[in-house]
This record gives sequence, structure tokens and C-alpha cells, in this order.
Amino acid sequence: MELQPKYYKQLDSLRFFSVLSVMIGHWMSWDSDNFLIKTFHWGNGVIFFFVLSGFLITEILYNQKTEIETGNKTFFQSLKTFYIKRTLRIFPIYYLLIIYLFYINYKNTREIFPYLITYTSNILEAKTNNYVGDFNHFWSLAVEEQFYIIWPIFILLISKKHLLKFICGTIILSIISRLCFTIIAPDKWMAISYLPNNVMFALGIGALLAYVKNTRITFFNKISSSMWLAPLVGVIYILLLYKIVRKDYVPSINFILDEFVFCILSALVIARAVGDGYKYLAKFILENKNFTHLGQISYGLYVYHLFAIPTYWDYIAPKLSLHTDKKETAWMLYFLFTWLCAEISYIIIEQPFNYLKKYFK
Repeated sequence: MELQPKYYKQLDSLRFFSVLSVMIGHWMSWDSDNFLIKTFHWGNGVIFFFVLSGFLITEILYNQKTEIETGNKTFFQSLKTFYIKRTLRIFPIYYLLIIYLFYINYKNTREIFPYLITYTSNILEAKTNNYVGDFNHFWSLAVEEQFYIIWPIFILLISKKHLLKFICGTIILSIISRLCFTIIAPDKWMAISYLPNNVMFALGIGALLAYVKNTRITFFNKISSSMWLAPLVGVIYILLLYKIVRKDYVPSINFILDEFVFCILSALVIARAVGDGYKYLAKFILENKNFTHLGQISYGLYVYHLFAIPTYWDYIAPKLSLHTDKKETAWMLYFLFTWLCAEISYIIIEQPFNYLKKYFK
């Protein structure tokens, strides 16, 4: 019987809050006078999601690896199953949206279409060091897809006794790559931030957490149940973020340090959620059915959210006379529009395709 990864309910809400963080960064941080909103790195919601993705994907692959070692599956069967399930999960709404926008000739869709359909918009941005408009957030989807293509091959092929060395080596090489880019081409910030080799350390830290959970259970239980470890790392991150304990003459080191510490914090937060789980108020929030549901549709929220602003001002507001001078009202309307799109696509597109996964075990 195929081993199935455990469902972690609290991770759904954490997934939603990570997407919400990105929304705040894209919608509010540039247009707000609030100190916290303007200065916090809301875009690190993407980094959190990379760590989460590295954890979940590696745990799935580790289970598949066990199936291979026990003779229940072959390498190619496991690889095929993984790719099919990932395709059913991520391709439908992405490609349907791209094809629709191409059809209506939405802004620069046709101009960058080859990069969109091949999940390489991050490479385009790295080359040009320019935004790609309303598709800018697709860089992280491109990184995810590039990760999905390559990572399973290594995890399934490398023996378990060498996996730890491989994962740690990947993290170290990614950090070295990031530092080299910041030193050699400090003005090419999109290449520094968007190329997979330069953000692989975040995915790798998530993978390391999955490895520890499956092979070092005593150690995992200690870090997941610790009441002081995550708060301590959180304080360190805040001190770094607001330049309280850092030197500005090494900005490249600071930038790496910020994200690396945030990755450690993210891994600790995830570890607690998949260990004993959060208790008291945190449990009440993370297991709230509304937040868990928003986490389940978070992929759609992320895909559609940057299209909310132009869609609202160019189409909805003129037709329905919903113009507003209050930016707070506009932000709420952006969220409602994004939520509606994500809810509809989840019901009529994502759920039917996800249902098909049961035929590929």
C-alpha cells in the first residue's frame, strides 16, 4: 500500500497567511503611511512558501523513496506519479489564465508569452532586470516549477545515507551563488533574487526539515516543541530587519542574512505546526475553518492577486460605479475580487483536477 504524507491542518492557514503577506506587500506597502506596512518585508511570504514547499515536496518524495526501496514501486513509476500529480495541481488555472489573457491581448501577454508558457519568466526578469507587469509574481511559480522538475530526480536516486549531505550541500552552494551574484553584479537584483540557484537555500531548508522529521524524530520533537527557539530567532530577525544589529557597509551580506534567518524562523514555525501543533489562541486561529479554507484556495489567491488592481479600476469600477477615494476600501475590494476568482476557480477547475489524482497512486 502506498505511503501517504500526513495532512497537517495548521499548515493550510499558514499557507494563507504567507500569501496574504505578499498581497499586503503588492497592494499596500507602496501606498501606506503606516511604518510597519511600509518597512516590513512582506514579500518574505514567498520565502516562507519556498520553505514550506521544500518541506512538503521532500516529505512526499521521501515516502516515495521508501516505496522504491521496499520494492513496491520503481523509480520511474514514482517519478511519473509525482509529475502527474504536480501537473494536475498547478497547471490548470495557470495555463487557462495565460491562454485567456493571450486571447484578449491583455497588456504584454503576447510579448512575453513564450516565457509564461515555459515557466521561465524569472529568467527573463533576471536577464533584463525589469518587471514584467502584472505577471511579475509569476517568477516564484517559475522557481517552484523548476524545483519540481529537478529535485525529485535527485531525491529519488540518491541513497538515504547520502541525502543529508546532498541537502546541506545544496543549501551551501545556493548561499555561495547568492553571495557571488551580489558581489559581482550588485545592480542585477532580479537575478540575485529570482534565479533558482539563488533562492534554493530556502527550498533546501524546508527539505532539511523534512529529512530531520523522517530520520531524526527525537531531535525534531525537541525543536518542534521548544517554546523559546522560534521566538528567539524571531527577535534576531526583527533586529536584523530594522538594522539594529547590523553594519550597512556590507549590504549583500545583510540581505542574505535577513532571508537566511527568516528561512530558519519559517522552518521552526512549520516544525511546530506539523509536530504537536500550536495550542491556545494560535490553535484557534490556525484551525479556524475560514483560514484553513483560504489556505486551500491560496494558490488561486496568489495567481490572481496582481490582476485585481487593473481589473478593478479598468473594468469593475467604471461599469458598477464603485469608484472610491479611500485606499483602505480599495484594498478590501482587491481582496474580495481576488477571493471570488480563487473561490470560483477552486470549485470549477482545481477540485475536479485534484480529484483525478486518486487514479495515479
